Amino acid sequence: FAPIDAEMIEWLALPPGARVLDAGCGPGTMLAQFAAAVGPAGHVAGLDADAEALERARRYLAAQPHAG
Repeated sequence: FAPIDAEMIEWLALPPGARVLDAGCGPGTMLAQFAAAVGPAGHVAGLDADAEALERARRYLAAQPHAG
């Protein structure tokens, strides 16, 4: 889904410093892309009903350059 995800991020035209809520974030791959788009002044949060998916998202995001 990476090409579609990148196209969606571009379509959203998130400005630097924006706040993003990803409801149903799953393993967090989009969260990293949102973080890159909004930059260090922005804020990205992910929610998911599946605790295992959230744990995978935490591990995935900890290894990303925009973690934190």
